[in-house]
Amino acid sequence: MNQVIIKALTILLIIPSLALANPKEAEKTVVLIDTNESQGSGVIISPNGLIITSAHVIKDRRSIRVYIGNKPYIALASYIDKESDIALLKIEQENLIYAKISYDYEESDKVYSISNPKGYRNVYNEGEIKEISLDKSLLYITTSNIVNHGSSGGAIFNQDGELISTIHAILESGDTLSIPVLNFKLILEHYINNLI
Repeated sequence: MNQVIIKALTILLIIPSLALANPKEAEKTVVLIDTNESQGSGVIISPNGLIITSAHVIKDRRSIRVYIGNKPYIALASYIDKESDIALLKIEQENLIYAKISYDYEESDKVYSISNPKGYRNVYNEGEIKEISLDKSLLYITTSNIVNHGSSGGAIFNQDGELISTIHAILESGDTLSIPVLNFKLILEHYINNLI
C-alpha cells in the first residue's frame, strides 16, 4: 500500500443534541452486533438509529440483532459495500446517544479503540496512528492499538471521542488495521441527512 499523509479539515456531521465528544462516554455509542453466526461491533452515528459496522460482520444478512447495553433491537441493513467493507444498519429508535465523526487525523495522533470482541463489552485500548495508506482508492489507518479477534466493526476514536475509523482486521504485527469514515463521507451524509 502506498503511504499517503492526509490532513483534512474537520467536518462534523451536524445533527442536534446528543452527540458525544468525550472519550470516557464514547463507549455508549458502541453496540454489540449478533447475526447468530457471528458477533461484532458497530457505532451509532445518528440520534435516530443509524449504525456503521463492517460488511464482513453481517455478511449477507439483512436483519440483525443489535444490543445497546443489554437491550436488543432488530436492525435492518440499509447499505452494504463488501469491497470497501462497510455496512450501515438502521434500528427504529429515537434520541440515541451517538458518536460525532471527524475526518481530521494524521500520523502519530493518539487514538483509542472500543469494541465488543466475542461478546465482551466495551473493551478499551489506547494507541496511536502509525500509518495512513492508500490501496485501490481506499484509505486505511494502521494503529498500535491491540485489539482482540472479534473486534471488527468496532470504533477508533480520537482523543476528543470522535469516530475516525472502524476496525477492519488485526495485522501480523499485532497492529490494528481500520477503515477511515472519510472513505464514506458522501454516503454517510446522504443517509444521515435523509433520516433526520
